[in-house]
Amino acid sequence: MKDYKEIANIVSYLTDLPSFYICDGKLEVVNAMYLSTISMNRIRGILFTKPFTSSKDIKSKLPKILRYVNSFNLSFLNVMVSVSPLTTIFMGPFFLEEKEDKSLESYLCTMEEGPFSASEAKALIDSIVIKDSSFIQACAKAILSLMDVPFGSYVKVNTIRENPSFSREVPTIAENRMNEADIASHYKFERELKQLIRQGDREKLKKMILPKNDAQLATARMNIVYQNRVGGPNSIRTQKNLILTMNTLFRQAADDAGLPPVYIHSISENIVNKIERADSVELMLDVIEEMIDSYCNSINNVSLKNHSVNVVKVQRYIVNNIDKKISLADLSELTNLDESYLCRLFKRECHMTINEYIQHQRISEAKWMLESSDNSIIDISHLLGFNTQSYFCSVFKKIVGISPAKYRLNHGSYYKTNN
Repeated sequence: MKDYKEIANIVSYLTDLPSFYICDGKLEVVNAMYLSTISMNRIRGILFTKPFTSSKDIKSKLPKILRYVNSFNLSFLNVMVSVSPLTTIFMGPFFLEEKEDKSLESYLCTMEEGPFSASEAKALIDSIVIKDSSFIQACAKAILSLMDVPFGSYVKVNTIRENPSFSREVPTIAENRMNEADIASHYKFERELKQLIRQGDREKLKKMILPKNDAQLATARMNIVYQNRVGGPNSIRTQKNLILTMNTLFRQAADDAGLPPVYIHSISENIVNKIERADSVELMLDVIEEMIDSYCNSINNVSLKNHSVNVVKVQRYIVNNIDKKISLADLSELTNLDESYLCRLFKRECHMTINEYIQHQRISEAKWMLESSDNSIIDISHLLGFNTQSYFCSVFKKIVGISPAKYRLNHGSYYKTNN
C-alpha cells in the first residue's frame, strides 16, 4: 500500500502548499507550511468547508484530482485516493492568478469567535501564495507520478466551486447597463492586447500598458487594466497580482501565435520570479516592459525564422480580422501575390490551407471566450463569423475533440457547481 501521507508531504514541499491527510473523516495535518497552528484553528471553517466529496459523487476511476474553490475564492487541490474508507490528500489554500481578498478580510475581522484584527487578517492573507493554471497541471502530474499512475500530456482537473458567501442586493437596470459596458470594455481591450501580442508589436503594447505622454495616457485610460492599476488599492501586492494576470494573457496569446511551449514556459517563469522579487512600483514597471520585449522578440524571431514575410503578413491579417469575413482576394491584394500561388505557398509553409488556418484561429478565439466570458455559444459562433451554431459546434469538436459546451464545463471560469 502506498504511503499517501509521505506523498502529501513531498508534494507540499514541491508546491509550497499546506497539506492534510483525511481518512474516513479524520483529519491529520501533514505539513502546515505558511499556516500557523493558531491560524489553522481560527480559520478551520474556511479551510475545511467541504474537504472532500461524498463517495456517491465519485464516478471515475481513482485517483481523482479536483480543484475546490470555496466561497472566499480560496483554491484547494483535493486528491481522492480511496472510497472505502474515503481517503483524500488535501492541499491549500492558495489563490489562483490573483488575490480577491476583500470579502475574506471582512469575514476574518467579523467572525463571531476569535475575530482577527485588521493587521492580523492582512498578514494571514498576504501569507497565502498565488499560483496559476500551469501550476495546477504541474502539481497534478507530480502527484500522479508519485503514485505511479500513467498519464498523458494533459491531466484533467475538475473544478468544484462553492457559492459566494457574500451576496449583494439585486442590481438595478442602470447598474446592469454599467456592468455590461465594463464587460464590453474589458473584452475589447483584452482582444486588442492579444492581437498586438500575436503580432509581436512591442511599441503599441507599451503605449497601451505603459503610457509615457499625454496622448498615450488618454488611450490608456480607456482600458480596464490601466483603470485597475490606478484605481484599485495602492499596494505592492495588488500591482503584482495585476501583472501576474497580464502574464497569463501574454502566455495564451503567445501560444496562439505558435510560439513553442518551451519558450513560453521559460519566459513566463522568468517573469513570475521577477514579479515576486520586485519591491517597488518602478521595478514592476520594468518587469512589464521586459515581459513585452521578451514575448514579442520571441514571437517575431520564431515567425520570421519559420515563415516567409508574405505568409507572416497573411497570418497577422487573419488574427486581426478573425471576427470578419476574410476573402482570398483580400489576402492576394495584401501580399500582391496570385491567389493560387499564395495558397500553395501558405500550405507549404504552414502545413494547412488558408481556410484551415482561419478555422483554427477562430476556434482558438472561441476557446478563450468560452473560458473567460459568459457569452452564449450561439453568440460566440456569430461573433466569430460562423453561419450557424451547428456548423460552429461541428468545427469546434473536430479541432478540439469535445463540444463547446463540454469545453466550457471543464475550463470556463464562469462554471459553478451549486453545493
